[in-house]
Amino acid sequence: MKQIISENLYMDEKVDKEQLTQFTYRYHFDYISHELKDIEAFIESTDKFLADNLQNNKQLSEEPEHLNPRLHLEVQFGSIFPDILWRTTFLHSYFRLESCLDQVCKNLQQTEDYKLSLSDITGNGIFRASVYIKKVCNINEPFTDQTWGKLNDYNKLRNIFVHGDGTADREKAVGLAKRNEGLLVAIIDYDKIAIRFSKEFNLKVLQAINGFFHTLQKAMRKNISIN
Repeated sequence: MKQIISENLYMDEKVDKEQLTQFTYRYHFDYISHELKDIEAFIESTDKFLADNLQNNKQLSEEPEHLNPRLHLEVQFGSIFPDILWRTTFLHSYFRLESCLDQVCKNLQQTEDYKLSLSDITGNGIFRASVYIKKVCNINEPFTDQTWGKLNDYNKLRNIFVHGDGTADREKAVGLAKRNEGLLVAIIDYDKIAIRFSKEFNLKVLQAINGFFHTLQKAMRKNISIN
């Protein structure tokens, strides 16, 4: 009887291990891919919503309550609302990148029984996760190409909006705009430039994030065998 129980426990542990491996190396990445597609669908739907409403409000109202140009629906749907929506979309995409990358580290630590956990690594955000994956998991490929450079730029943009007011010094803002298609800048004064996002930029962000996780999954699976 004890032998049967022992064998059953062994089989249960083996099944649990296999499920954890499948989640770490396959299903978590499937989830990320589906979530990125949802954000892309949101972007396309939002763009149509803005375009339809802009078209319907081409004529600026001359009613007294609309003397303030910012209250004109054409201005709102053509400029103000897109600025809010594209900025929010970018920040959401970046936060999902950060959260999913942290989860990859936690999955690897649990699946491969690494002694060090992500919380043992100093720093924060995507850079702490990159250190964990490189130093603890010995996976380097995803952090050596141009896509990782793009994610570094997204981190800078995230910090500009989270820790500041969406403005940056001229050199930094212009440099970011030159490296990232669809990223817009507006001059505030000689030293400060406001950063604005677009639909095109947000789609590029999703492509970069998706490409990064594809490269990361490929690198993770290089030395293992999954049916």
